[in-house]
Amino acid sequence: DAGEAIRHIAKLKRKDKERPTACEVSSRGENYMSLWAPWKLLEVHWGLLYRLEENKPDILQLPLKDIGVVQPEDDPELIQRVCGVLDVNSFEVRAPGLPSHAEHLRLRAVYLQAALMAHHCIANTHLAVDDNFIITVHASVHISQGQPIFFNYTSPLQGTSERREHLHEGKYFDCTCSRCRDPTELGTYMSSLKCVKCRGKGLVSPMEALKENSPWECNHCGHYYSALVVHSATARGKDLLEDIDKSTSYTSYRH
Repeated sequence: DAGEAIRHIAKLKRKDKERPTACEVSSRGENYMSLWAPWKLLEVHWGLLYRLEENKPDILQLPLKDIGVVQPEDDPELIQRVCGVLDVNSFEVRAPGLPSHAEHLRLRAVYLQAALMAHHCIANTHLAVDDNFIITVHASVHISQGQPIFFNYTSPLQGTSERREHLHEGKYFDCTCSRCRDPTELGTYMSSLKCVKCRGKGLVSPMEALKENSPWECNHCGHYYSALVVHSATARGKDLLEDIDKSTSYTSYRH
């Protein structure tokens, strides 16, 4: 279990070239030690974790100690590192048998090899996790030898602003991939709105996609909109969609 793993790792933690003595190592401890080497390769953002009050080591340790996952003598720095790795590298998974709408019951898992995949908003892979929590990485397109393997850390159906905000808050980096740099999102116009000025003949897109406060311009009539107006309209649209009763049939809406 996680608590035992953390305690074994804390006990066996040594300098890179130092091996624990035989009397200190149990068979399970050796197994955890072998997992610790690749675990240390996973990215963790120390500065950003310490920046947030709720992520300070003493705050993190209290709930973990309360449920018995860690012990008072465990290394605080190790606990912070483990939590940091989980925060940055974990994947959302569902427990077997749960419906897709059971968002509050989702779990998080770390897959040591899959976590090393780089991000791109136009991914060339997609993932599947079975009921035994075995992850499979499928190629979405042909990937030539030597070509980078990319996975989209966020939803491809989100617009640039939403994707970049999610990546900044959850993964601690600002994406500047080809899709994020393009105001039209590579011709998909995923973030664009219909222009009110020319009655929907044109699409309104940001003039500078990587700038949050960039003005937006219609590609038909050239009318400008402020970022505040666009973001307010987008937020209002989301609120209206969330208010729709999804249990109501299509026939009801037709009438």
